[in-house]
Amino acid sequence: MSFARDVKKELITIPLSFDPLKAQLYGLLQFGSERIISNRKMQIQFKTTSLSMSRFIISTLKKLYQINVELSMKSRDKLDYKRLYYILIEEKAEDILKDLYLMDEFYQKIDEVNTDILAGDQCVNAYLRGAFLAKGSINDPNKPNYHLEIVAYAKEQADYIYKVLEELNLEPKVILRAKGYVIYLKK
Repeated sequence: MSFARDVKKELITIPLSFDPLKAQLYGLLQFGSERIISNRKMQIQFKTTSLSMSRFIISTLKKLYQINVELSMKSRDKLDYKRLYYILIEEKAEDILKDLYLMDEFYQKIDEVNTDILAGDQCVNAYLRGAFLAKGSINDPNKPNYHLEIVAYAKEQADYIYKVLEELNLEPKVILRAKGYVIYLKK
């Protein structure tokens, strides 16, 4: 198992109260989900190779929104043959997207980070954790090229994470790559 996978597995075991849990889900869905319109209904889809991450997201959605979620699995035929888990949120998908400020009343995606959800350090930390869980990577600090990175699709999200990391007296850097804005810390 990779170091990043171990770290993520540990992060999802941190107990959180309602507001930080919502902030963490906000980060997870903002960085790692897709909106799908099927049969004139809004759906949210989240993909992961981690069964424990799938279970965590499903239990979080049940705690916060009292909904049932569909989980399916597909084996990847290429690369590493890992299983890919699909979480499909149909019930209350539109309400969840609006509640988390991920979609406006005109069904447009919102890229800006909504700081109302992130009131207080616990919620900001939880949001960063959610972003990392969705699109982050870290390698072993005992290795010579130690670094941490989070990939954001939108500049507004990258700018927000950059600002928070700077406020923590870290020295983040941002680079635009084909996959998005990469916010990273290097040793």
